[in-house]
Amino acid sequence: MPSAVLVPPSGQLPLSSALPPGTGHADLDKTGYVEEEYHLSGIAPTITAAGDVVAQAPYVIRFLIRKPSDPSRFNGTVVIEPFSWSGTERQDGS
Repeated sequence: MPSAVLVPPSGQLPLSSALPPGTGHADLDKTGYVEEEYHLSGIAPTITAAGDVVAQAPYVIRFLIRKPSDPSRFNGTVVIEPFSWSGTERQDGS
């Protein structure tokens, strides 16, 4: 089974964060939300059409969660928003 681990704060915002200025900016504090970054890791098998496992490789992906800062405000709705960072609006000069 994969495992998810909260990424500890590093002093830099994660890529695709809603917090820095730009088209993706959102005032999460004002709306009562928080943003957290996680790493999900596990082992991915390579499987043939016949269902045989021929190799296994480790993987790590990252994801952001934006959720109400007060857990009692969560209504059960989950929205998945795939994103790909193009580098055009990164604010830290990288």
